[in-house]
Amino acid sequence: MLNSKIDARIRKIEEQPEAAGINPDEIEKLLDDSHAEYQHLMNSREHDAAIGLMERLRRIAPDARQLNRPTALAYGAKGELIMNWNDRLRLKPGPDLLAEMELVFRRAVAVDPTLADPYWDIAVLNARFAEDFDEARQFYEKAKDLGYYHPMMPALDDILHTRRAPPAPRHESEEETRLRELLLKLAIHPNLPLGRSFDPSQAPDAQSLVLDPAFQSYCRAAEEIVRSGKVSAAAYEGVLHDALAVGGDAGEYLLDLLRRVSFEYAGCEALQKLATEEHLTLLVNASLSLRRQSRSNNDGAMRRARRSARRGLDIIDSTTHFEVDPDIHAEMLTAMGQTYARVESPGDLHLVETLDYYLQALDLKEAAGNAPDVQRLKDLLRQIIGFLMPMAQLSGAVGLGTTLRGLELGYEAALRLDDPVLTCNVAVTLSNVYSAVRQSQQAETLLKKHLAAGDHAAHEADRLKFALASALSEQSRGREAADIQQALIAGQSALLDTAHGKATVYMNYGNSLRVADDLDGAFRAFETAMESATQVGEAAERQQLQSKLQALLGEIRFLKGDVQQGDQAIKTAETTFNADLAGTGRIFFHSTAGRCYFRAGMNGDALRHLNAAREALRVQLEHGAWPSVWESMLNEWSDMDAMVIQILLARQTDEDTRAALVVAEAAKGRLLTWLSQGYLDDAPKFALAPGRHERALTKVRRWSSEKSGRYVVSLFANRGGLGIFLLGPSISVAGAWLQEVDYDNLMTDFYEPWEQLIDRSLSVDPKLWDAAGALTELILDRIGEWLWRACPQLVQGGQDLVIIPHRLFRSLPLSHCRLPGGRRLSRIFDQVTIASSLYDLSEAISKPLRAIKEDREWAALVDPDGSLPFAWFEGLLNVGPASTKAGHDVTVGAVHQALAGSDAALISCHGNFAERNPWQSGLAVADGEFKVYELLNPPYRIVTDLVVLGACEAARTRRSLSDEPIGFPGMLVQTGVRAVLAPLWKVDDFATLLYLTHFFKVLKAGTSPAGAAQQTALWLSALDASAALKMAGEMLSRAEAMAGGKAGAVPEHLTQRLTDICNWLQTLGKDTRPYRSPLDWAAFQFVGLSGTYPD
Repeated sequence: MLNSKIDARIRKIEEQPEAAGINPDEIEKLLDDSHAEYQHLMNSREHDAAIGLMERLRRIAPDARQLNRPTALAYGAKGELIMNWNDRLRLKPGPDLLAEMELVFRRAVAVDPTLADPYWDIAVLNARFAEDFDEARQFYEKAKDLGYYHPMMPALDDILHTRRAPPAPRHESEEETRLRELLLKLAIHPNLPLGRSFDPSQAPDAQSLVLDPAFQSYCRAAEEIVRSGKVSAAAYEGVLHDALAVGGDAGEYLLDLLRRVSFEYAGCEALQKLATEEHLTLLVNASLSLRRQSRSNNDGAMRRARRSARRGLDIIDSTTHFEVDPDIHAEMLTAMGQTYARVESPGDLHLVETLDYYLQALDLKEAAGNAPDVQRLKDLLRQIIGFLMPMAQLSGAVGLGTTLRGLELGYEAALRLDDPVLTCNVAVTLSNVYSAVRQSQQAETLLKKHLAAGDHAAHEADRLKFALASALSEQSRGREAADIQQALIAGQSALLDTAHGKATVYMNYGNSLRVADDLDGAFRAFETAMESATQVGEAAERQQLQSKLQALLGEIRFLKGDVQQGDQAIKTAETTFNADLAGTGRIFFHSTAGRCYFRAGMNGDALRHLNAAREALRVQLEHGAWPSVWESMLNEWSDMDAMVIQILLARQTDEDTRAALVVAEAAKGRLLTWLSQGYLDDAPKFALAPGRHERALTKVRRWSSEKSGRYVVSLFANRGGLGIFLLGPSISVAGAWLQEVDYDNLMTDFYEPWEQLIDRSLSVDPKLWDAAGALTELILDRIGEWLWRACPQLVQGGQDLVIIPHRLFRSLPLSHCRLPGGRRLSRIFDQVTIASSLYDLSEAISKPLRAIKEDREWAALVDPDGSLPFAWFEGLLNVGPASTKAGHDVTVGAVHQALAGSDAALISCHGNFAERNPWQSGLAVADGEFKVYELLNPPYRIVTDLVVLGACEAARTRRSLSDEPIGFPGMLVQTGVRAVLAPLWKVDDFATLLYLTHFFKVLKAGTSPAGAAQQTALWLSALDASAALKMAGEMLSRAEAMAGGKAGAVPEHLTQRLTDICNWLQTLGKDTRPYRSPLDWAAFQFVGLSGTYPD
């Protein structure tokens, strides 16, 4: 694969319209730099890439004759490799393959007529295979004229003298020969589907297609050959044996195909196992070889090494017919770990991945009884733990998330090494990091488990108990923590033997007493700690302890109402504050001071300290928080954001209101932005930089003022209240803080019961459906009242309203909120849409949704498992039979292809929202699940304008303090989709069919997608039973006509299901509205910016 930097430099020159504008020095430097890349490609046998590089260079530098020889050598090397593959597969190539092989050599001759090698190769081809001995002699003589020598010349002389070619290899049947020829074609052109020709005079990259469709065409052809029954299992094993000798990427393609096709031999488990394990062994060796070729942790060779190992692990995971040899599985895991094992910095996150894979490999090696490899892995684990432990001290530099991930795995590894002291050290260090990321319950569980595991030396036991007390204190269990610490003090623990140790113990003891509301006891403990802190010998440690203790003493005075003394203590702490204080210490000091001043109403001082704490937290997070701990790290940030927003809004100036909105928006989707930009070195800085939100606000403000009736509402929710901001035509930025809105109460008393009521009505008692609908209306009315109080201008309505939710509000149908007086937002605005953040909205403004027309490329993927009968209707009626895939054709690959190749995509299947880990949410397809995380940096450009998800719960996102819009809509928008329509909860399948059918009808009539979604919702709410019954009949007739018009064209089970619905509708009164509940008509949420814009 061509180096991306070289590729970009060539592309820059290629895109210049005038040759005169090209700098000759730049060309010369590019040619010099490209030489090393060419050598690398040739050494790694990436001949197509080498040919592509040289051909492009020859086009932009036509006078650089020095390029001819390496270009010809690349063609010749490719041709010789093909000949080698041919011999390995024991073939006499047919006319088409022979012509292609000769064409490659003739291209080499055309580029550089002075190179002798291709003349020899053409002579060999003609003599051995084409049996054109006269042609062969001409090229042979030309090679000799150029001084060429080859040890096989006597053999060629004999062939030309006797005019008799070697006999063709014998195979069991013509079908076996066809299979071998198929493999050779795949090895030569894995990117070109069967039947497509190749011109070597063109750069290969210009001919490349997506590999998957091409590869599938070869697999289908091979399956047909095997199904003929004329290739015995023994012959197939012989083909497999010969393919093993091909090696490299080509060998991987061949063994992958042979592994897949081996399952056509029903009952031949031994053959299937052999084909699978040979393929896996090749992938292990390929990964290790590529790693040796790599020059850094993230260069092309290392990424390919990871892909090879990942491919092998995926194959193992999907193999259910038999158990893969545990040794091979372990070697694959070890190979994967090796791709992360190169240490390039003190906090190298890659080494954490190595530890994870090595641990899994250790389990398998132990199961296989491979003692030498078990010991080798244990020695490696010990080395990695020794490297990871100092990371806890460097957490400010390497990131707390990185540190935590490493120590969690390090603790698991230490338990396997039978080393109690090492395990205790890791446990205590890990608990401290848990506390730093606000996961004290995790720390408590870990420490209690470790204390209960067995006997510990006195010193180790005291360290564990001390760490446990800290974890309890952080959970507001101050009395329990203080009892443990008091026992350590009374027992004269060795932890008190040094001045630093004593100061630390008493400081934590004071914290526990403060949490237990024993303010006097806490004050005395802090004073004792201060006395010991003054005796600490090392100046920096002494300064940090004193600064921290002064802040704590100040907080106690603030809590006791002595604001003047508290203020003095905080200022004294600040004078002793060490500018080099570690990130967590800096956050602690400034956040403590900020809270104290905020409670006292000293907003100026509060804002200064809160901003300093937020900046320190931002810097620390930039160093790489692991996704699993990001949310807990942002817990404190959320509280500080809320205080800053309240202070800024209280000032009641446009500038401060604008600043408050930037703070609120910066809190949204930080992790998702980070991960979606993961290919950039500065992705963390980009995700956390407030500047991008300020620029976004300017752009959105301009957009909202361009047209009357265009508004943007942004929400920010916290335990301290609800912030609501408004942008509009005549409004710079308006904002209000509703302190009486108790978010925690909203969550526990309304939202969580609402979710449970919906779930129970679907799975336990359908009679609860109406109650759930009523609670939905109550919640929407409550939110509508808050919106009206903060933004009374909304009652005027208008054309566009964009709502940017926060936390649980993301999972509610906000577009249908009712303002006081009973009018819904969806009735007074032409279109109400949802945006994940102000930044996402600003990006959407730059690339508005194109008009969705009949002549655009549509795709539908429906009902992969046959359990959603109406999904088939959705695809057929709304997208058409030619563009609809159903059943086993709906695969993970098909989803990727739809996103990469269609303007609009309808995906109707079962969906699962994983509340605990939304990254694992997925769409159920025929070959597994299409996971949310697969949308992070996909290996292709998503071109789809509109994605309609008929999957249940596909629009849900996780509610959390970090407010990560992790769900299909947010992820799709991040990756380039302009708009997503998806349900927030599980919806009746016939209601979904009605909704989507009417939506597409309105959409194709020219209405904007958001307008169509909104009109459809209101239409469904008013639809009566008689109209629904009529539509059901019309849909069945249309489906029959579109499916061919023959009897049985519509599967019987679909007809029966629709008949059952019709029978049910007939039991209702004709004026009954069967889908009047908002749970039926308000489920679909439109995310993105809509509009009918010209192409």
